[in-house]
Amino acid sequence: MEIKKVTRIHFSPSGTTRKTAEILSESFGLPVEDIDLLQNPSASQKFGADELAVFCLPVFAGRLPEFCTRLLRQFTGYGTPALAVVVYGNRDYEDALLELADLLKERGFTLAGAAAAVAQHSIFPKVAAGRPDASDAQKLRDFAASAMEKLQAAASPE
Repeated sequence: MEIKKVTRIHFSPSGTTRKTAEILSESFGLPVEDIDLLQNPSASQKFGADELAVFCLPVFAGRLPEFCTRLLRQFTGYGTPALAVVVYGNRDYEDALLELADLLKERGFTLAGAAAAVAQHSIFPKVAAGRPDASDAQKLRDFAASAMEKLQAAASPE
């Protein structure tokens, strides 16, 4: 299976989750489609096995925002590889990553990787100020490279 495009799906009221999603999705060197759930909450899509879906959502009090969970039910994968990424303001992401991973599996996606990324806190901007920074961006690119290696290894015959 050859991945032909990346679709990033994100919700980012303060812009830091979007920045994280952009760094990550553009690391693959493939065409990128952008679905901004803040701008288009009624977006829905079905994904094939030759696509990579990158889901980036913020963490509110250790959980996914409830309305984001509803919005994600509009997306369906058919064995589609996906990355589950939660972005938190340097406090804790508690069960948010597990929630996202479980939801994606339930919706037909195959988890190719999962990560929790630190970003500037949306309410207390002095907490993790300026993040994601250059070091965070490099870690996101490394995560993308690792995910792509796993996808390629899974697709190649032994």
